Amino acid sequence: MKRKNKNKGFIKNSIEGIKLMYNSNPKMLLIYIVFVALHGLSWVLQVIFMQKFFDAAENFAIHKINFQNILLALLAMGISYAFCQLMNGVDNCYALILNMNVGKTLNKLIYKKVSSLNIIEFENTERLNFINMAINGSKNLVWVCATLLDTIFFYSVYFLFMAWYLFKLKPILGISILVIFIPCILSKTIQSLTFEKLEDNSAPLRRKCEYYERCMTDKEFLKEHKHSPVSRGINDGIFTLHYMFESTDTRPELKENLKRLDCICNG
Repeated sequence: MKRKNKNKGFIKNSIEGIKLMYNSNPKMLLIYIVFVALHGLSWVLQVIFMQKFFDAAENFAIHKINFQNILLALLAMGISYAFCQLMNGVDNCYALILNMNVGKTLNKLIYKKVSSLNIIEFENTERLNFINMAINGSKNLVWVCATLLDTIFFYSVYFLFMAWYLFKLKPILGISILVIFIPCILSKTIQSLTFEKLEDNSAPLRRKCEYYERCMTDKEFLKEHKHSPVSRGINDGIFTLHYMFESTDTRPELKENLKRLDCICNG
């Protein structure tokens, strides 16, 4: 269990994660990609039919079309909105199902690797932190890889179709898509660089949090540590987590650790 992927970066690790998802269940992954692409397309249809409805309303106001045509335009816009909401729900729900399915396979791989380790390896703090990060990463693999899949099959579909549609209306509008798209990509890149090493810092604190929680709540530790200085470690953990919040930004796993430590400390 060597840390081969530590410095490969978000893109390469996401690609390897997608390979794991594909090997786990190719059919479910391909269906998810189809749903993501249809979700992006639904947003495009929503914009197009809304524009057609407003054009029909304008033509009806100057008596170019009859009332039946504007009703058809309104119906088409309503169907496009309904299709968009439907695909939004299907996309999100299917992602949860895919996450559970892939998680089972990843857990089996992790436990198989862990079972092959020598007993002495479990005395190594760095190895324990790495195992903790592997388990935590398996829970979030689908969501991390979904970011890359959404960028390719959702946002790319949306921006390409919108650029084509706006370019047909007026060329300068198509160029404006780039002005909007590039800052979004840059902000996501900066965000990923900011949190690149945060998981390495979070893993030891997460393990410490779980250990202190067991010391304060489990039966086998409760009598021994009821009046021990274990609370000093809890306070140190809370202070460190607060410092990491201030120096970087909020992160779900750090929030969870902080809440759990606060609950334990405050009884």
